[in-house]
Amino acid sequence: MPLAATLQGLKAQLSSAFNMQQAGNPDTVSLTITSAIAAVAPSGLFPPGPTPIPLVPGGFSATQAQIKNALSLGPAATPDSVAQIMAAGISVLCPTVLPTGLPALIAQLKNAFSLDVAGNPDTLAGVFAAAVISYYTACGVV
Repeated sequence: MPLAATLQGLKAQLSSAFNMQQAGNPDTVSLTITSAIAAVAPSGLFPPGPTPIPLVPGGFSATQAQIKNALSLGPAATPDSVAQIMAAGISVLCPTVLPTGLPALIAQLKNAFSLDVAGNPDTLAGVFAAAVISYYTACGVV
């Protein structure tokens, strides 16, 4: 299955993370977000050689730590800082994928976190999921 086919599943999992409200401490939300991305990543293939290589989320703990850091910024958090930290975390989840799409991922996540009043958890999850899928696609994952 191509990675793009996982968009709706990823969106649903991310939506549950962003809908946690008071139960959503940085540890729980970062684990949920990282688990959601790690669950869909193996659906993608990275074709650098004669045989495509399935994505393996080997950087799970590093990704979770970065996302937790972004969620723990408190009053210092801005859409730009949260987007940069989370994107850096996402870029290390699958070490075989070169981070060539990182600037676009940062821009898309910044847009997601800049939604303000229009940014309900479901909308945020949709933009976030699309950004992750676009990132992997831009890096050559199918």
